[in-house]
Order: sequence, then C-alpha cells, then structure tokens
Amino acid sequence: SCATLPPIMCRLASCSGDGTAAVWYVPALRSGGTVPLRPYSVCSHRPTSYVYAARFHPLAPHLLVTGAYDRGVRLWHTGIDAATGFPDDAGAGGATREAVLLGFVGQGVQARGEAAGRSDGGGIGHESHVNVVEFDTGADAASPRRLLTGDGAGVILVWDITSGPPETPATYRVVKELRPAALRGVPIVSIKVRPGANQMAVLAHQNVLRLFDLTTFAAVRAFPNARSTGSHLELAVSPDGQYLAAGGEDGVLSVWDADTGDVFIPRARVDGDKRALIAFPGVMYGVAWAPDAHILAVASFGAAYPVMLCGTVPNPAAAAAAAAAAASGAPAGGAATGAAAAAAATRSSSPRPLPPPATGGPAAAGAPPLPPPARAGGSVAGGIAFGHSREA
Repeated sequence: SCATLPPIMCRLASCSGDGTAAVWYVPALRSGGTVPLRPYSVCSHRPTSYVYAARFHPLAPHLLVTGAYDRGVRLWHTGIDAATGFPDDAGAGGATREAVLLGFVGQGVQARGEAAGRSDGGGIGHESHVNVVEFDTGADAASPRRLLTGDGAGVILVWDITSGPPETPATYRVVKELRPAALRGVPIVSIKVRPGANQMAVLAHQNVLRLFDLTTFAAVRAFPNARSTGSHLELAVSPDGQYLAAGGEDGVLSVWDADTGDVFIPRARVDGDKRALIAFPGVMYGVAWAPDAHILAVASFGAAYPVMLCGTVPNPAAAAAAAAAAASGAPAGGAATGAAAAAAATRSSSPRPLPPPATGGPAAAGAPPLPPPARAGGSVAGGIAFGHSREA
C-alpha cells in the first residue's frame, strides 16, 4: 500500500512472512537515486503469523489495516501524525518504533465472530486466512466508504468504516458477506475497485476473474478467457477503469477490456518490428498501474529480474481519424459516429506493442532491450505500487 505526501516523500506499507507489517517513508528521488531506509514503525503480530495484506486507512493516514494467516483483520496506530500524515517527530530516519495494535476489526460487534470463540480474538468475520485488504473510497463525497477483505475460502466481507471513529475497531461492521459460487473454496488473491464504474474486480486461484457491482453486489461479468498455465496472482486496474491486467505463475502479463472481456497479450517492441511477450522466466508476482497514465510496472522474484515499466504506444492514424470524425460529426469508416469512432480508436491503440524500458530510467524511444534476466537468487520483489509526486 502506498500513500503520497508530495513533493518530498511517500509513505509505504509492506508486509511479510515474519509476522510483521512495516511503515516506511521514502523521499522523492530523481532517476537513479538511492537512499538507505529503515522502517519508521513495525506492526508485530502476536502470535507470529504470516501477514498477507496491508493498506493505509483512506480517512485516517495514521492507521493501517492488515490481513493475516490467522484470519485476523487488525487495525494499527502507526505513530504517524493523524493530521498531516507525516512522522510525528523528527525521527523518520531514526530508531524504528513499535506500532500500537488497536484491535481486531469488528471485534465485539459481529456475533458470528464472537461465537467462534477463538482465544486470540483473531479472524472475526473470516473463517480462513485473510489474503486481501482493500478500501473502496467511493466515487464522490456522497458515496459509501468501505473496507473489502477476501480470504482463502473464497469469501468477501464488505465493512462499513464510517459508523464511528476510525480508531475504534468495534465500530467497523460487516454490511455484506459474499460467497459467490464461482469462488467457493477458491482462495482470493486480489481485489481492486474499478474507477468510475462502482464495481470491484476479484481475482482468485484457478484463474477465476469476476466483476461485481458494489451496489447490488451481483456478479456482472465473468472472464472465461482468463487463462494461465498456473494461476494469476496479482491484479491491477487502469486509472480510467477500462482495462484489467494480471500476472501469474507462468510469468506472462495479460490485459482484459473490462467492458467486453476481450483479452490482449501485450508484446514489447524489442528491435524494429520484432515483438516479445512481456514476461519473466519465473513467476510474475507484482503488477501495478500508474495512477495517471497507461503505464504498467511488473516484477518477479530476485535481484536479477528488473522491474519492467511498460507504456502503451499511441496509434496516431486512428486517433487523427477519430478526432476528425468527432469534429465533423460524420461517421468514421462508414460505421461509427464521431464519439463511437473516438472510443474505437482509443481501444485500437491501447493493445498496440509496448516499448521496452530504458536501463536506469524511464522508457525512451529506440532504447535497447533489457537483457534476459538470469535465474539467480537475491532479494524478493513480491509486490509493487505507484505513488504520486510532483517532483518525480
């Protein structure tokens, strides 16, 4: 989970198998810059449990919500200043502090969780390990703000987060429990809210991909062509809500049109007209879409695997024809009105080949392709996210 404090730094949350989630402050860097980092605060789960998900609270920057193997959804005070989102002292680069556990989300409210009688108080509302934590911040000020959590049994809980102070876990209440037949017993691995559509995209093992309406909670679209030789593991949604992207165990990036379900397998321009799959020899664990552009970042295991940035190439001819048709109001190509032609041109340009990233910086025209990654060990890139900055 990444939040932004432009122009000087962003706030990053990470989670891991050692039973902790950590909050980091990352200064804005120019291309190629580095800075030594240590966590600002650490959320230590007791007893120790794998921590699978962490998200900053959208209404309270000092709060972090985590999901763990022990079925618990926890709420933490990270020590950040509640008003500004900055460190509450000058110690952002100093000693790491211990975050304060405020409690389990919904504790004391959900009868089903209380009846389970778990001695550690964990897992309230969930009967399996919690893989996904996501927030729906609503399309406007009148829209509901909700917490979405998904587990290893294919169950999604929708929590109201506005019934009381955000620091009070007991005021979080489940307003909907989803048990879709297509997800029954299938671990959920990613939930993303689709901008501008009041929908959420849900990705689960066995390549199950579904869109759900966030008002009726009905399934509105299945993606039967969501195929991988293994399972897709991470989902991203484009900032305009038009496309879904996923990577998985076969190391290949796939992109779908969210309205039609059409699938594209993007290819990178590597040498003149040559095209190559956007893929890793190993598992593609991280997929993130830039918040204000059609740029994707993808990552895999190991220091030898570069994080690849992929941007769409415009289709100038189609865009010019669409613009002319839109200006005149005449049908484009004898088939579509100006508005429809513009939409068609936009879609025709999006799945075009993607340029390779230039080594050490942003994608550049004519940049040489990156060498194929070696199968070597090293640090793990298990997930990636974009943050905003006016300087970056």
